[in-house]
Amino acid sequence: MRRYFINLITDIEIGDQITIDGELFHHIFDVCRQQVGSKFELLNPNGDAFFSEVTAIKKKSALLTVKEKRILTKTQPPFIHLLLSFPKISTFETIIEKAVELGVTSITPIISDFSSIKSLNNFPKEKEIRWNKIILQATQQSARGDLLKLLPPKTLTQTIQDLNFKNNKNTFGIFAFEGECKMALKDYLASIKNSNENIISDIYIIVGSEGGFSQPEVQFLIEHDLNPVTLGHQVLRVETACLSLASIIKYEFVK
Repeated sequence: MRRYFINLITDIEIGDQITIDGELFHHIFDVCRQQVGSKFELLNPNGDAFFSEVTAIKKKSALLTVKEKRILTKTQPPFIHLLLSFPKISTFETIIEKAVELGVTSITPIISDFSSIKSLNNFPKEKEIRWNKIILQATQQSARGDLLKLLPPKTLTQTIQDLNFKNNKNTFGIFAFEGECKMALKDYLASIKNSNENIISDIYIIVGSEGGFSQPEVQFLIEHDLNPVTLGHQVLRVETACLSLASIIKYEFVK
């Protein structure tokens, strides 16, 4: 079934009519060629889905009647956050799309020694409109009940210091490292589940870009209670590491 995202948060009930205009009208009726009698779902930021039928189409707007209403499933705790050393833009866009589908709550682009962008001032903010469109399209496709948050870029130092893993018992971080590690991810997750008496609210995945993290950065992460873990003998691409980690965490922690 086709789904389209609308920025409409007013109360809507079965039988109500919804007007579609602007860019969304162009996408639904000019690009997707929906017609009078077409039926599809409209998703809103509240996590509602309205199964609607097109009842009238004008030159620049259309009228839809709501036939059914349902509540979409939102992401459940523990919430998964991706702290990603900013890779190539094409790689980043792939990760955004798949992270939405896997239920990742947020992505923070990180500026580090080996990130493709070396300064916050050089971060390509002009791409954010496109990235938000990717989020919307993936949300529509997967019928997710909330939007992934694409947070402003930060430096690695600022990010880790702000999170303060040592003193926050409801969160923990996973530092995926391509180099030699003493602990496998499977063992690390088991130790977290066995030793943590508190309810885990948030899990942060720290992944390097092409080239990983520099040795000083690795030491910095270790000093902040983020011991490196390995996913196996093979060196994974950035996007493969991100999606593998999100999938594993969902399997282990999300009910």
